[in-house]
This record gives sequence, structure tokens and C-alpha cells, in this order.
Amino acid sequence: PRAADRKDMAETPTPEKAEPGPASRIGADLWPRIASGVVMAAIAFGLTYAGPMPFAALLLLGGIILAWEWGHMVRGASIDAIMIAHVAAVAAAIVLSALGQPGLALLALLIGMILVGLLAMGNHTLLSALGVLFAGLPAASLIWLRNDGALGFTAVAFVMLAVIATDTAAYFSGRLIGGPKIWPRISPNKTWAGLGGAVVGAAIVGMIVSRFVSGASAP
Repeated sequence: PRAADRKDMAETPTPEKAEPGPASRIGADLWPRIASGVVMAAIAFGLTYAGPMPFAALLLLGGIILAWEWGHMVRGASIDAIMIAHVAAVAAAIVLSALGQPGLALLALLIGMILVGLLAMGNHTLLSALGVLFAGLPAASLIWLRNDGALGFTAVAFVMLAVIATDTAAYFSGRLIGGPKIWPRISPNKTWAGLGGAVVGAAIVGMIVSRFVSGASAP
């Protein structure tokens, strides 16, 4: 009887594992992502439209958070002298850029990099110093764009829309198409399909925005 049971078991076909459908590949966290994205986008666009100063206040908060995150990732620190110097340099650059002094904003970032590098000597010196640029340069640049009287809001809105399209298209194309990874050791979830979708998504947004800007072209 046991031999017969083993024979029956051997002849019983093993059910094939079903391929995951599109919904399962997208993930159960889709709706929370959409909800949080809509809230953040509404706040960002609202403050951008409100004027250069509200927009600068938003970036000041973001710059401080980035400086803290960078110090936590690089040195594992919560609050130390290096992080205080990092935050001070980023805040100074953002304020100077908001006051219409982009040159002085860059100088503040340069001084901040040197100071942070000296304070962090022997403790991830280069990465600590580069964190000043990472948190401060994008913020100062966006404020410089927003301060343009004619196209300030349009320019920043275009950057925001391009980033949203890039992130969204990369998420869906990466999840639905999948395929080879770009650099698994650094970022295990990033695929070449996601990168292609990101580029296409941003290009489509650029083409659409160009239709609403006088003198702009889709290319």
C-alpha cells in the first residue's frame, strides 16, 4: 500500500505557481502612496503659487530635514556640531537666495562645506562636506528660479511636474514590466524598465507644459 501511495503521489501533477497579476505586481501600498502624494503635491504647489517667500519657507524646512537625514545616514549622528554647521550653512544659503543674492548663497554653501569638512575630519569627511551641497544647492536653485518675475512659478511648477511624472512612471513601468536591475547592490528595486518609463514620463510632461508657455517648444 505504501508503494502504491508513493506511485500515486509521483503521478499527481504538481500545480504550477500562478504568475502574479498586474494588481499584485503594483503592490498593496498603491493607494496610501497616491493619497500621501496628493497631499504633499497640494501643499507644495500651494506654497509655490503663494509667492517666493512662502516657497522659500517650505524649502527651508526641507533643507533642514535633508541635513538631518544626511548626518544620520553618513555618521549615525542625531545632533552634533557637524550637523549644526550643516543646517546653518543650508539655512543661510536659502535665506540669501530668497533675498535675491544667489551668488552669496553659493558662497555660504562653499564656506559651509569647508567648515563641515574640518569638523568631520576623519569621520566620513568628504561625504559630510558634500551633504551641504546635497541639501542646499537644489533649494537655493529652486528659489532663484521662483524669484523670476515672469516665469518663476511656471519654471518651478515644471520642475515639480517633471519630478512627479518621473517618479510615477518609474514606479508603474518598473512594477509592471520588471526585468533586469540597474545596480542591485546599491538599489535592489530599480530596473532599466523603470528608468525608461521615468524618462518617457518626464518628456511627456515637458511636451504638455510647453503648450502653455508662450515661446516654448516641445523639444
